[in-house]
Amino acid sequence: MTIAVGYGTLVLMSKQQRPITTLVFDVGNVLFGYNPDTIVQGLLPDTQHAQSYIDTVFLSDLWQQMDRGDVSEESAIDQLTTLFNQDTGHRQAVTTLIQGFHRFLTPITEVHHLFMSLQRTYPVYILSNFQSKPFQRLRKMYPFLDTAIGQVVSADVNLAKPEAEIYHHLLSTFSLTPENCLFIDDLEANIKAAKAVGIQGIVYTDPESLIAQLQDYGISGTALS
Repeated sequence: MTIAVGYGTLVLMSKQQRPITTLVFDVGNVLFGYNPDTIVQGLLPDTQHAQSYIDTVFLSDLWQQMDRGDVSEESAIDQLTTLFNQDTGHRQAVTTLIQGFHRFLTPITEVHHLFMSLQRTYPVYILSNFQSKPFQRLRKMYPFLDTAIGQVVSADVNLAKPEAEIYHHLLSTFSLTPENCLFIDDLEANIKAAKAVGIQGIVYTDPESLIAQLQDYGISGTALS
């Protein structure tokens, strides 16, 4: 085991592992809880079509296309209304879900604390599959997102995880060295894709496991003690 200096702190590393000097966080199910059931219940508490909205909106290929920026909010509403036979009630419900889902994303307290605390020692970035307008609305609700040095939002760059290009975009935009970056995401496929371009990664499951894995990488800070 050797000791290296990394961005103002001592970083422990093995001979095979490059020191971590940069942290990258996903948003949904890492910084914020994301649950389509909770969203639908919160926005449409009296609906009898909850599962239909979950399947047709949040679990659809169209949602992924919106995240990538290939389909606009307005176009998605039109397409989904067509699926519901142009019913005006369904159109209003779909509009409510698409334009308001960010209101029912709640910060995961322990990870939020980590995100803020670790910025005292490490440069921290955001890399997220997210639609442009909802992300702007989320930023207004939770200004702590803007404390990150940089953000890459999928819909803004017409790329999405786990495409290799979005990781290369992050690295080139902010002049980052992949081997010195540690990416935290809730999906294994996204972490595998990051590792394929040289970025180290942690699959997020819960705050306690995240803290333990950060310590294994030699990440230090008051939030980890």
